[in-house]
Amino acid sequence: MNDKYFTHLKSVMEIVLRELPGANINRVVIALLHDVVEDIPGYSFETLFTIYGDYIANGVDSLSKKDWHDYLSEEEEIEYSNSDVSV
Repeated sequence: MNDKYFTHLKSVMEIVLRELPGANINRVVIALLHDVVEDIPGYSFETLFTIYGDYIANGVDSLSKKDWHDYLSEEEEIEYSNSDVSV
């Protein structure tokens, strides 16, 4: 890991602390781990569930990048699947 990577994690943590009401240690851990599944080989959501439990693993999952299809409504998904658009 390099300094730039840690700076990103720290920035997300600072946003969580500043913007979310009732910030606590669990939210800090979620912010710091939000990219771990994407960026660290060998880490999965199952690993996070085992180590940290449901609350943190689900929080990390909610902040982790998803496939672009995960952000589409059912109608948008149908529209894109019927078009020539490729993403």
